[in-house]
Amino acid sequence: AALVLHVDVQAQQEIVEVEVQGELRRVAESLILSTIGLEPGVELSMENVQTAMHDLWNLNVFEDLEVWGQETPDGIKLVIKVEEAPALEGTRFKGQKEVKEKDLKEKLGLVDGQVITATTVARGRQQILDLYNEKGYLHAEVNGKRFDAEEEGKVFLQYDIDEGDKVKIKQIQILNNEAFTDGKLKKNMETKEKRWWRKGEFKAETYEEDKKRLLGF
Repeated sequence: AALVLHVDVQAQQEIVEVEVQGELRRVAESLILSTIGLEPGVELSMENVQTAMHDLWNLNVFEDLEVWGQETPDGIKLVIKVEEAPALEGTRFKGQKEVKEKDLKEKLGLVDGQVITATTVARGRQQILDLYNEKGYLHAEVNGKRFDAEEEGKVFLQYDIDEGDKVKIKQIQILNNEAFTDGKLKKNMETKEKRWWRKGEFKAETYEEDKKRLLGF
């Protein structure tokens, strides 16, 4: 993905025309023009071009953006070339065992047909990692990638997951406690150390609740 500017701005240059290039499947040209806010009669500056392109990029619907200026006898013709990001055909997962597919999909919150950019893929990867971390799989690894579907402009999104081992709590250390013993404080916690009769699993949500329990105690 790239955002490229090829505009040589000189003093008192006025935009006389704005042209949008590229195949548009889902994004209306009117949305592009209204987002950039540059139209004939506007004085060209590097600042307003950069602002316009970043606003366009932040729509999160394009794979690539490129803009350049063409000099004409009356001013500058601004050309904006866009490449739409593909739409989602379906989501699939490989390698998951301890987390249900429906929970993964719910965490991602993606729907078929929505635009899938590189940012979407990266955000989804982090959301899956967060889900595994919440469940105590702190060593999980996730890799997201897109595969072309049969229909042009559509992709499958796949996340390959290596869950790793679930983290067990070997020891809980409580520092700077003078009023109470460690044992007294640990009794107020749901998080427990691993013993032969209990798993001693780490869950981020439980740990956060335990800190509140200790403050309440």
